[in-house]
Amino acid sequence: KEVACQTAPESMMQKQEEARRLENEIANLEAQMSKAKKDWVTVSTRLAELEEDIVNCYMETDRVETEIEKSRGIINELIRRRYVDGRMSDFEIMMSSDDIVDFITNYDHVARVVSSESRVFNELREKRDRLARYRERLHGYKSEQARLARSISPDVIEETIAEKRSRLADLTGEIIVLQLPVT
Repeated sequence: KEVACQTAPESMMQKQEEARRLENEIANLEAQMSKAKKDWVTVSTRLAELEEDIVNCYMETDRVETEIEKSRGIINELIRRRYVDGRMSDFEIMMSSDDIVDFITNYDHVARVVSSESRVFNELREKRDRLARYRERLHGYKSEQARLARSISPDVIEETIAEKRSRLADLTGEIIVLQLPVT
């Protein structure tokens, strides 16, 4: 019996200490909840802005993808035209000139074709780069959106408070039982 008497006060002290700790944790969580509710307006505004940015990014991505497909069509047509026209190189075309006027005309034609093809390839490269930037931006917007949505979810805090209050109520009941005289 003597051992049981020593255990009861120690057990009661441990339970009281745990109850104080839970009360402090609940107070801290309630402060977080209050801050989360205040921050919610700011975060909600930012989430709405992010949603708009995401939609705009999707629209730009679709537009650039359409432009890329058009550029690919132009390049395919250029390649097909080169194939249909024959396999004569630009150098051979210029060398087949009959006189200097014909040479200058052929040279001018070859220079315009090469310049046009080069421009189309460069535009395609620029569009691909732009598409990659939009995709990176979209990924960043989505990451920020997910982070903000997780960061101040009052539901998680409320659940934790409820769990801790339940445990505190159980502890309080156990402390009361330990304080009752043994009959």
